[in-house]
Amino acid sequence: MRTLSEGVAKPIDDIAPSRRARWSLWLKPSYWHTTADPGTNTATATTSWIHAFDTADRSAPAPWAGTGHGRGAIAVAHGAIWVANRASRTVARLEPDSLEMSAIQRFRKRPVAIAAGPNAIWAVGANGWLWRIWPDGRQAEGLARLGRGVADIAVADEMAWVLRRNGRVVGVELASGEIAAEGKVPRGAAHMTAAHGGALWISCRRGRALALFDPQAERTTAEIPLPQRIRCLAIAGDTLYAGCARHRSPGRGWLYAIDSRLHQVISTAELPGQPRAITADGGEIWIACGKSLEREGKILRVDAGSGQASEWRTTDWTVGSLALSDGALLASMSIEVPVPVVSPHFGGAVGGGGCGDGGGGGGN
Repeated sequence: MRTLSEGVAKPIDDIAPSRRARWSLWLKPSYWHTTADPGTNTATATTSWIHAFDTADRSAPAPWAGTGHGRGAIAVAHGAIWVANRASRTVARLEPDSLEMSAIQRFRKRPVAIAAGPNAIWAVGANGWLWRIWPDGRQAEGLARLGRGVADIAVADEMAWVLRRNGRVVGVELASGEIAAEGKVPRGAAHMTAAHGGALWISCRRGRALALFDPQAERTTAEIPLPQRIRCLAIAGDTLYAGCARHRSPGRGWLYAIDSRLHQVISTAELPGQPRAITADGGEIWIACGKSLEREGKILRVDAGSGQASEWRTTDWTVGSLALSDGALLASMSIEVPVPVVSPHFGGAVGGGGCGDGGGGGGN
């Protein structure tokens, strides 16, 4: 069985001159990650933060905490908040009351998706490795390599389902960690959510349709076409919510509420921007809109009865992931700022560096 390996950052001096056009490094033991341009001697630092908004008081200050870098995917389970950061190749554990980071797991490949199971947290890497992360702090286990091009992961009925962009759906038993089922939906798959009874709703055909995957039959049993591309997906009870947008209309979006039993669209709401993330828990549905890494985003609250969305709060940065935890709305944000760099390949030192654990872009 494969076990966790510590990731080691390559020093600047070890980067070959032929690959200097674009390189990445840790500037210091912090949450910053940079991509540098040798032509301008500047870099762009990217860091990821989690903000906790009080759902009962929209004006209350939102505490925040750094979790790594890259767009963080969130899972809430086993008395903790778990954040998978792609660029830093880590999964961080945060305490829900204080947002203090209590543990961090480092991987060789980027964790692209994360999901909570009854006894463990499940993460899947860009290279297809499925990892089981124990809440009690035991070393994470790599169970199986399921193929490249991973898009999403979901847990349903004692199975962890991994979705690949080519439409392959692979089921792994939670208890044994062995592959127990395989199926296929149309290509261009990107998002997946589990419905009651273990069925899976999957966006496919490059976001132009929703497919219902039956784990027992291991095949698609229904398909719902949509007029725009699906950007995010969530389910609350028997209602499926799909946030959609057109590729060339960054300032507009649409939210479709779909009856998962009748396979029909029951309401449509226009959004003030491209949907980036959505979460649903019981009667609470939240959706975040905005451009990628833009200096303003919007969080909207969706009325479960009418399916209409109303603006609830603005954020200083675009939200990449949402989750609910004990009355708090958790939002993962990626922040980019220009910073000077120091490298012998760029002709010597360039300025000083403010790249410490600075404050994050919170809500307004």
